[in-house]
Amino acid sequence: MSLITTLIKPDSTLHVVYARIVSPREYHLVTAKNASIDIYSITETGLALIESLPVYGQIETLLAFQPVKRPDSDNFASSSEGNSNSNSNSNSNSTDWIFFSLNDGTTHVLCYSSGKFVCFKSAERDNEDRRASTTFSLVHRAVLDPSGSFIALYRSVGYITLFKISKRALEAITKPTSVGKKHLESIFSQAHIVSPIDFVDLKNMTFLAGMKSPTLAVLHKQQEGGRRTAGNMSGDALYSVNLFNVDSSKTKLIPRASLNNINLTVFHIIIPISEPLGGFILLGGQCLIYCRGSEKLRNGTGSDKLDTQHVDFREGGIGQDQVFTTYSEIDYNRYLVGTETGHLYLLYLKAVDDLGREIQAYLVPVGQTSPATQLVHLSSNYFFASSHASLPVLFQLESEHNSFSIRIIEELENLAPIVDIDLQNDDNGNTTITTCSGGVTGSSLKRIEYAYQVDRLAEISLDAESEDIEAVQSMWQVGNVTATSFLSGTRLISMDEDGEFSELKSWQGIDLGMSTVLLGKLADNLVQVTSDRAWMPQLQKSWSDESIAFASLGAEYLALCILKQSVVILDETLERLHSMSFEDSISALNIKDDGSYYAVGFWNTSKVSVVDVQSDKVYIVDLGSNSPPRSLLFIKETGNEIIIMIGMADGAVLVFDVLKNEQIAGFSIGDQAVSLQEYRGQVLAVSTQVCLIERQPESSFQRHTFFVTRIHCETPVAWCQLPRSVYGEGAILSASDNGVLVVSRIASNPGYMCAQERRFEKSFARRIAHNYNLGLTAVGTLPQMLWSQNHTADSCTIHLLDQSTFETLDTFKLEPSEIVENVTSISSEMIEFEGFIVGTSCDDSASANYESAVSTGQGRILLLIVDRENRKLRLCTDMKLAASVFSIELIDEKLTAPTVRLLYTYQSHVKELLLNRISNDTFTLELVPGSTLKCSTAPLFISSLNNKVVVGQLLQRVTSGEYSPSYALDKTASCVGGYWQSNVELISSNRVLVCDNELNLVVLEISSEQENEPSNLSVIYTYRLGELVNKAVRLPRGNRWEQRFQKSVDYKSHIQPQAIIATVFGGVYLYSEVSDASLDEQLDILQDNILANTKTINAPNGGKKAIDLYRE
Repeated sequence: MSLITTLIKPDSTLHVVYARIVSPREYHLVTAKNASIDIYSITETGLALIESLPVYGQIETLLAFQPVKRPDSDNFASSSEGNSNSNSNSNSNSTDWIFFSLNDGTTHVLCYSSGKFVCFKSAERDNEDRRASTTFSLVHRAVLDPSGSFIALYRSVGYITLFKISKRALEAITKPTSVGKKHLESIFSQAHIVSPIDFVDLKNMTFLAGMKSPTLAVLHKQQEGGRRTAGNMSGDALYSVNLFNVDSSKTKLIPRASLNNINLTVFHIIIPISEPLGGFILLGGQCLIYCRGSEKLRNGTGSDKLDTQHVDFREGGIGQDQVFTTYSEIDYNRYLVGTETGHLYLLYLKAVDDLGREIQAYLVPVGQTSPATQLVHLSSNYFFASSHASLPVLFQLESEHNSFSIRIIEELENLAPIVDIDLQNDDNGNTTITTCSGGVTGSSLKRIEYAYQVDRLAEISLDAESEDIEAVQSMWQVGNVTATSFLSGTRLISMDEDGEFSELKSWQGIDLGMSTVLLGKLADNLVQVTSDRAWMPQLQKSWSDESIAFASLGAEYLALCILKQSVVILDETLERLHSMSFEDSISALNIKDDGSYYAVGFWNTSKVSVVDVQSDKVYIVDLGSNSPPRSLLFIKETGNEIIIMIGMADGAVLVFDVLKNEQIAGFSIGDQAVSLQEYRGQVLAVSTQVCLIERQPESSFQRHTFFVTRIHCETPVAWCQLPRSVYGEGAILSASDNGVLVVSRIASNPGYMCAQERRFEKSFARRIAHNYNLGLTAVGTLPQMLWSQNHTADSCTIHLLDQSTFETLDTFKLEPSEIVENVTSISSEMIEFEGFIVGTSCDDSASANYESAVSTGQGRILLLIVDRENRKLRLCTDMKLAASVFSIELIDEKLTAPTVRLLYTYQSHVKELLLNRISNDTFTLELVPGSTLKCSTAPLFISSLNNKVVVGQLLQRVTSGEYSPSYALDKTASCVGGYWQSNVELISSNRVLVCDNELNLVVLEISSEQENEPSNLSVIYTYRLGELVNKAVRLPRGNRWEQRFQKSVDYKSHIQPQAIIATVFGGVYLYSEVSDASLDEQLDILQDNILANTKTINAPNGGKKAIDLYRE
């Protein structure tokens, strides 16, 4: 039994519409992100997410319509696809509905009624039970005819489904839950599947405007063989545009006219043209074909051939290395069109005569964005470009003196497409994920961390009287007043019930001329501590000393550090109760809330003293560190246990049992002094990073467990908590270096988010590997080459980066036309080697094409050593081979002393390679003769764990075995696992994950009846994830998920998180093995412990929670 949990939902924006889905008076941007429908409102500053609806399955098509039956005699005045929100016949008093289809063949309609979203779904798949194509393509589309009466859906090879809107949909507008059982039969009275014979290799389709009856134009491959014509001398396959009328009574297509012999290398997309021009155009890079049709054809009185006009652009044009892929209508003669590289152009059509039978065309460049899968015109020259290969972007088209440009308003975060990932456990058990992400125009290296998100709510600027802004020393919150302390004095900020801030010139007798060491309530009375006194203005009492360095406040007791070496305890009336002197200078001070104990840290001795106030007994805690403590916090005290948390000057946080003088936990959160404060039952630790430290409930098997989670925000100089206010519970006020105060709120639940990014503008990050001993990352990049308008030949490059900052330390260029296929980190104490081994392929076409590289390519293995002192790469040795090297795997070092043994792919074999040390800086690579595994097809992937090894081959087959120095692999077994594999990973001694290009995750089991007999390899689970799974990576042990699962159920249940799965569309998932079948009912609880629950709009099993839950 397995458990698959979403860590990061896929954010590739595949489809988008601009619709009035919530209110008939307000438009919203509706995006389909592979497995969710997100609804945004548009503001002056960008997009604001108002609803995210998870969908169980991959979304293939999306469109907006109104479920109102129009009379068949209505003239169709506008186009349906280019501008999704355009509908001149729409009912202004009705909301739009969303039609979408999934990759499993089902169709759905989403609407909003009575304050909630309602989803209608097809009762079952289409009557052929066909599954949609599994790879992304622009030909998966749904189009709406301009009258709103028909929807045409194309989702699998050769088939078009027509839906006719039912009159019962009028009832569904006002009361959708009463119609049928929320099945599409309630909305669409007929659904007709058109024969596939006419639509082989369909490229595009659209309904046309200006036609008497609904007319569908279909661009598809011609049935007869391609032949040479004046426009096609190469003999390439030719395409046709066929026009069909929709028979309203029988819901079928009637052929009307056709345009044949279209060469798709010249003309790429079909665009319907609105009235008064009408017709459609086939758009190419240097010209277009305009097809309007005769009056006979437009009136529907009979079949006729299409009248066409070949139009060369009077201005503009694009290079032959680009193609147009998408468009958006601005008005009837202006269109924004985009290429596959993200370049945008304004297409302007002008009628030559009054009848519009001839036109002129102009193509004007306007700028570049992410490559768009779809362009949508919003309003006021605002556009949205959805993208599955880069960042979706909201932008505005600006013009000045007949010159156009674009202004980027907002880019949406997107990990897709994830090309490669690597995992790392930090000191706190959190698994950090580093991804190679990006598409056509460039890519990024992104560090994804488990962290709390901070919402920035307000900003307060403290106007300085001089140009030099003083640094904030500390901040204290009392009621609705914040005291901000500077070296020269104290400033008071008040917050009213509406969240408005104002500065106070005086307040309850507080001394604003002195820097405040502490401000708070002592037994319900205000107390201010400065460098020379403790002052209670309400009682007009004070306790004076000219050398107060630190202060700590309990409920009824105040602790002061005097003369740097003494501690004085005062009661609620500032009467002296206790004092003690120490030999060393004090660096930190903290008193328990009830005043029973206080703790003192010292500058020069690595110790903390905990003092019992009643008995004056001193407990010594020996820290064993060269760094002094800078912050102390009591977190537990019972009759036999006192637990204290210590923030060190070097960024470490230590947890000690005081009575036992025993360290029970320790972690690092930065490299500067740590400040510790209580925050909503947890501990907020601030160093160069900001973290929340959460203590877990004790159990029978583990008493002290702490989870440290980073807060994704700027490091504050000082901070304080705000009381319940207009900003809600948990709001904090922090100060930055420039004296600006910021109100923020920490999210209630943590999640994975991008913490750092390194962009490669003219290349693509393809392979990644971490060297944890040196804190370095190696990234293999592929040059942009053919995807650029002005490309130049370049080589693949190995970048050496600092693992923490992603700063480039060194680069190493490969040979021209050499492609990096694999990067593996090697850290061997036995031969004292630190570096990377790289496998390459060589393809004269300079493209990463597996088929050509496997059959005709060559390859090389490079050994790159890292100079520890200057952190530079040096080529130690290389080995040229007559075949591509797609994978190199390091065998467990424990088995291979005194050399490092590796397995690598070579033609149809897996062979063994030795890494030997000759001298201090000299190493060699040695092929092991006779050690080989013969595969039925080319091996592409190798994964190993201890002495177990699995090999994924080019087509379907997976082989497992045990490493043997004599045979490479021994005791082998094979089975079919997935089709056209994208990755194979050995996640345990008997489990293998296989990712394939059919959207499957296949789990294989390695079993053996007898110890010395060959193992069996068999498929035990196949999961249909609905996404193209690119890679699975085995989780390092000691990760945080193990601890969370063990806290959720009985420890003996063995729920083991084992792998991270990444998909092309940007989804990241956690894969776990559940060995106890009795836990089936508890799986929902386990999911709750990972991420907060959400609801799906089409979840199986009667609308269960939207968790990616897959059972045996």
